[in-house]
Amino acid sequence: MYIKSKRILHARVYRWALARVTARMAIDPVCNMTVDEATAAATTELNGMKLYFCTGACKKAFDSHPERYLSRERR
Repeated sequence: MYIKSKRILHARVYRWALARVTARMAIDPVCNMTVDEATAAATTELNGMKLYFCTGACKKAFDSHPERYLSRERR
């Protein structure tokens, strides 16, 4: 019983870790936080490029001055 439950636990941890590794990640252009593209709080499209944000506040800041954050990204 103990060995079986231990195997199940390891299988669940492995599946969770695999999902984290295979998830597509992006960088929030405002705060530079890593954001999972599937669960991003907000997105926007600019010049054919999709941008992902960790919160609505970061998207609002970006929408008000996109040139500030895009120029910082190019440095």
